[in-house]
Amino acid sequence: MEKPKKLTYSESIYETRDLTEASILTALGAKYVGSKLKERDVWLAFTDKEACEETLSGYMNGAFPEIKSLINAQREVKNIILKLTARR
Repeated sequence: MEKPKKLTYSESIYETRDLTEASILTALGAKYVGSKLKERDVWLAFTDKEACEETLSGYMNGAFPEIKSLINAQREVKNIILKLTARR
């Protein structure tokens, strides 16, 4: 039997600087393992890159409508806040 290939950090960790992606992964149980600052961006890291990519693909294809509704509602509220603060 062939020995399984050991995954490198970049092959096994999913990194994102997108708040929505990180929120979706967290809400759906992805394991957060750390963060780092690259220039002015904060990158969040999660285990199991393949599972994270599948989760996000499922989200984009409508597999988690309740989470999509929450994310859309959050965007609407942010827009309301931005409009109110822009008037000053």
